Amino acid sequence: MHSSHFDAIRRALESAEAATWGALAGKNPDLIEEAHTRVREALKLVQDAMEAPRCGRPECSNPVPRKPLGRPALFCSRRCRDRTRYRESRQAEAEQR
Repeated sequence: MHSSHFDAIRRALESAEAATWGALAGKNPDLIEEAHTRVREALKLVQDAMEAPRCGRPECSNPVPRKPLGRPALFCSRRCRDRTRYRESRQAEAEQR
């Protein structure tokens, strides 16, 4: 998973935690609904990350970023794509021998 997505999930969870502690401490009863909303948002981010297609490199489990146009990507990064292609070319060379 890309670090920016982890950062978004972490920020959402920290925000939910702060609202929850405020609600539990009785500082503001309105924070209960806010805490619930923030937890729901954090869970949505996690769910989206888990449902995203996974990288085509067998050793990688990162989600593949979605593009608004064009063909869907098969790999999470250029590095994973290049490593997979290199491994496939090496295997093809070995099979020809």
